[in-house]
Amino acid sequence: MTLFSLFTSVATIVGVLALARVAYNTLFILWLYFLRPSGLHRYRNANSSSWAIVTGASDGIGLELARELLKQDFNVLIHGRN
Repeated sequence: MTLFSLFTSVATIVGVLALARVAYNTLFILWLYFLRPSGLHRYRNANSSSWAIVTGASDGIGLELARELLKQDFNVLIHGRN
């Protein structure tokens, strides 16, 4: 085995491990932010209506959180400056 073929083999193994790590990180981010089901059902009260207070609900993250809570059948009280 020549030194060049040894270097090529080591470089190939390092490259495959690096690609595996990138693939794992990509799949983890996809699962974490897009594929994982919502955990809001844990906060629903089965016997009565559930309420949520959302501050900063005039725009951005607060607005989207209020919309998601409404989809999950929460009564939502929102507060925003605009």
